[in-house]
Amino acid sequence: MELELLILDGKRSGEVVTLPDIEQPIQENLPWVLEDERIEFRLRVPRHFSNATLELYQHAIEATHREYPDAAETTEFVWTPKTSNYRTEKLFSNYFGISELTVLLHNEAGEAVELAAFQPLQVAAKATSAENVERMFEYLAGLSSDALHSVFSATRHSAGFSEGAVSPAHTLERIERSIELLVDSMPIIINKPITRLVPKQRMVSPTGGEEMDDSTIGWLLENLSVLEPDENPDQAHILYEGEHFRASSLRMPVLLENPDVYENWIIHGYVDLLLREAQQLAQKYQREFRAGNLSAQLPKGYISFFDKVSKFKSHLMGAHITRIDRLIDNLKQIKGHLDTRLPVSRPLNERPIITPKTRSNHVYMEVFIDIIKWHQRGTLDWSAYENLFAIQSIPDLFEAYCYFRVVQSVNIYFNPALASSDSTPNLETVFTDPKGTQLIVEREPIYWTPLNSAQHRHGLVNSEAYSIKDKSYFRERGQFWINSKRVPDIVIQLIDSETGDIRLLVMDAKYTNRNWAFVNYLPELTMKYVHGIHHPNQKTPTVNSLTILYTEKELGDLASYHHGEMGIHGTNPVSPNLQSVGLILGAKRDTDPLQKLVTRLLEINGVKRTGLTLVTKSREVA
Repeated sequence: MELELLILDGKRSGEVVTLPDIEQPIQENLPWVLEDERIEFRLRVPRHFSNATLELYQHAIEATHREYPDAAETTEFVWTPKTSNYRTEKLFSNYFGISELTVLLHNEAGEAVELAAFQPLQVAAKATSAENVERMFEYLAGLSSDALHSVFSATRHSAGFSEGAVSPAHTLERIERSIELLVDSMPIIINKPITRLVPKQRMVSPTGGEEMDDSTIGWLLENLSVLEPDENPDQAHILYEGEHFRASSLRMPVLLENPDVYENWIIHGYVDLLLREAQQLAQKYQREFRAGNLSAQLPKGYISFFDKVSKFKSHLMGAHITRIDRLIDNLKQIKGHLDTRLPVSRPLNERPIITPKTRSNHVYMEVFIDIIKWHQRGTLDWSAYENLFAIQSIPDLFEAYCYFRVVQSVNIYFNPALASSDSTPNLETVFTDPKGTQLIVEREPIYWTPLNSAQHRHGLVNSEAYSIKDKSYFRERGQFWINSKRVPDIVIQLIDSETGDIRLLVMDAKYTNRNWAFVNYLPELTMKYVHGIHHPNQKTPTVNSLTILYTEKELGDLASYHHGEMGIHGTNPVSPNLQSVGLILGAKRDTDPLQKLVTRLLEINGVKRTGLTLVTKSREVA
């Protein structure tokens, strides 16, 4: 099955772009279209399908008409651009990045019976349209590595790191600190190492007072030529037939310090461990940096989304790669120095045992403690980078941007000092206020239908009983279909410590304009989220707020659905409150209404900020 895209205008007018379905081999070169091209879509299927819906991003488009091109019992569904107010629809207008098209096929009864998914398509944008991408990546790149990983790791739907996981940036810093410790310790370790005394046979120039053992006497008997007459009996080694003889040289056992001991095996193994960790880190960074390079040869004046991604990667990871390369060079120098000055028979890479000699040597003790910490470290978690670099379109990027902005706003609510801080510290997504109310910021939580076996961890469900088809008819909602769920972009979940009741403050990111956000998305998502998400055993409403987040250029705007004092910033705000908020993507982002909105939402829902307890998966800090 193939989806054909016919270009209707521009320099490529008449060209056809073909998208095979995902069951066929992946195309070598990713096909592309321009955001301002008019496109007609065609799909040929068996004739027993009566209708088809083209799904793109969050749009579902019914086929314009059907054709029967031959007698082979096939139907060709056609989607032609609509014309209104003397303007022709450009389906990919304002879209930028990878687009994944699907077609939902219906039977004669109007039931959706098959979903056809097609290989991805790259949508290129005009250079002037890409400014928003630059601004959002600029914001994300400005966040610290700790902030990125604390919020955007483990899974896209979690509240933070998985237990015991550590970020690549944290691992890099750990290697740097360990190298600093080694460099400071090396003079003492090399010049005054822990050793053991080992007897070795050496040729010596005797004085006559040597205590000879059996091995020395045996050697002397085999080398009598070294004996010389000596009239001084105190210096003689042998008395033979009344004459004294002294050896001019003797092979005798001498006690020497040997560094080939357990403690130094551990030191060598530690350097090997750090070198291996640094090299693996460098390889992974390089793989992530090179991944996803899907740029194509585009017409002048158009750019690929992945040109922007590459620039973002360079800013985010380039400095880290340079640091790692420098650390690898330092570790190789340390290793060469140890091999020359402190040779051992083998390195030992294991969790060390604190020996009595180690305990009495503070330099070794400090290094051993650092080695033990390395063996106790958590697994390396790359999911934050993987999730960031999995962003392949401007709507996805806007969702990530909104998520970080909301998390940052919640953190500032509990710690206002963060608003004026130049640095972005580790951001939290789970809090408990003095009353015991737990707050969790979730990204893309999934709420399935009540009978579906996959359920949200707190029992929240998609409570809709019917599905509406093309605003013309409705039918009973399926419980096990892939779309039998609701997935809002951002949810601030509040759990009452006394009653256990759950309140949701839902926010959905739409890369659109003010009018479309308020007029189209707000009523549509009010039905889907406010009236479509509940806890089955809870009498009080579950969703207390719905906010549509959209883009603004210079001046952010908040439009409340409710009049005057009943609005979100009124003295008597109604519940659930409904509003749309414009977010500024550029340098003036701090002036948009998001922080004020988040603060107001938490205040009217009774969330206190004094005496706060931060709760993370790995620790609880008062």
